[in-house]
Amino acid sequence: MMKEQKIKKVLDDELDKTTTSLNNIINEIANLTALATHNNNVNDINHNDDVGDGVDVMSTLVRSIQTSKSMDQFIDKQFKPSDDLTLGDDQLLHLVQRGSQATKDVHTVTATTRVYFDSLMLETGLSELIDKYTLHDKPTRIEHGFRNHIFSLWNDSCSMLALDTGEWTVINDKLTPRERIYRSVVYARDNKWHNDLEIIGVDGGESISTCYDGDNLIYLVGGFHNDKLLDRVDCFNIDTQQFSTVGRLNVPTRAPQSMFRNNKIIVIGGYVDIEYKVSLTNILSFNIETRNSVVLLETDFNPDEIINTCFDGINHFLIMGKASTILVDLTNIKSVKENSIRAGLIRPFIYTQSHGFVALCGGDKNQRFSFLKNKWMQLQDNNDPVKGRGSFGTCHIYH
Repeated sequence: MMKEQKIKKVLDDELDKTTTSLNNIINEIANLTALATHNNNVNDINHNDDVGDGVDVMSTLVRSIQTSKSMDQFIDKQFKPSDDLTLGDDQLLHLVQRGSQATKDVHTVTATTRVYFDSLMLETGLSELIDKYTLHDKPTRIEHGFRNHIFSLWNDSCSMLALDTGEWTVINDKLTPRERIYRSVVYARDNKWHNDLEIIGVDGGESISTCYDGDNLIYLVGGFHNDKLLDRVDCFNIDTQQFSTVGRLNVPTRAPQSMFRNNKIIVIGGYVDIEYKVSLTNILSFNIETRNSVVLLETDFNPDEIINTCFDGINHFLIMGKASTILVDLTNIKSVKENSIRAGLIRPFIYTQSHGFVALCGGDKNQRFSFLKNKWMQLQDNNDPVKGRGSFGTCHIYH
C-alpha cells in the first residue's frame, strides 16, 4: 500500500501540473484571440486567407472555452484525434513555453503517513492469491480431515496441530517408542501405519536421516551403528517392503537433514563425529542415477555451530546457525541472501505454505517466522500438550 501511494503521488503531481499548464494555455489562447480580433477591427488591414483561417480557429476555441463547464469537457471538445486544429508557429512556441514553465513548479508534501498492517493476514492473503492464480493439474483428491496439519512424534507421544484453527489433537493410539527422529519424516500410505519392520540387508542404527521421493522409495542417509558413523545411502521400497543399498556419501555423518529434489538427495547439517560436537558445514549432493556424491556448496558456518535447516519444497533452503542465517537458491547453487534470523537451538523447523517457516518448540514457545517483520513471532496455537518438542519428528500434511 505504501509503494502504491508513493507511485500514485507522483502521478497525481504530474496530473496537477498538466492541468495547470492546460489552464494557462487556454487563458493564453483567449488573450491572443481577443488581441487578434481587436487589431482586426481597429486596423482595417487586408488579411490573407491563412490569417483569416487562424482568427476563425481562435474564435472557435474561445467559444469552446466559454461554453465548457469543466476542463474534461473542453478537452473532449477540442483535442480529439478527428479534430482539424491548426495553430501558427508563434502560438505553438508560446504554448510550449507556458507548459514548460508550469512543469517546473515545486509541490512539497508536508503531511506524514503512518501505516499499520497485520503481517500474518497479509502473508496469508498473498499465499492464497498465488494459489488462486496458479494453474496445475490436480491429482485425484482423497478426502480426509488432516489437510494443513503438522504431525509431531517422539518416543510414545503422538499429536497433530491444525494450523487453520490452532488446535492440538493428541493421538492415543501409541506407537512403539521412537527416539532420535527429529530430522526424519514420518509417512503414511493407504491409511495404514508401517511399523515394526525389521531392517534386513542394510545397516540399522540411530540418528538416520530419511527423505521420500514422492513415489515408492524412502531413502536412509547416514546414521550411527555399531560405534561408527555411516556414509550410507540406502532405500526402503514401500511396495515390496524391502531395504536395499543405493550408494555412499563422500563424508560419513549422523543426524543430518536430507531432502529429495530432481533425482538428487541434498544433505545439510548433522555431525561428522560420534560425540555430536563437530557439524557438517558443507552442503552435499548425492545423484541417484550416477551414485556420485559431491560438495554442492561450501558455507561459512563454523564446525562448532548447531545447524538447522528447512526446505520450502521448491528451490530454497533456509539454513540457520548460531550467529547467522543463509537462504540457498538451488537453481543457481549459491547463497543468495543473508539476514538477521537467529534460531539458536530451535528445532524441529519446517516450512508450511499457510504460515511459512514454523518452529515447534513445545508449550507456549511455538513460533513462526515473519519475513515482513524479519523476526520470530508467537504461533497462534492453543494448548500444546507437550512442553518441549526439541527431539520430535515432524511432518507437514499439506494436500
